Amino acid sequence: MKGFFKFLLAMLTLGTAFFLGQYYGKETEKSKIPIFQDDSERPE
Repeated sequence: MKGFFKFLLAMLTLGTAFFLGQYYGKETEKSKIPIFQDDSERPE
């Protein structure tokens, strides 16, 4: 039973690290893309 809890904790830790990496990776990729048009200045 002790090994099961270690396995569960390891999976939870790896899953959390994976999803945090995905989130911050997307944020850095979005920040690299330049803004070509600013929609707030265009009248519609």
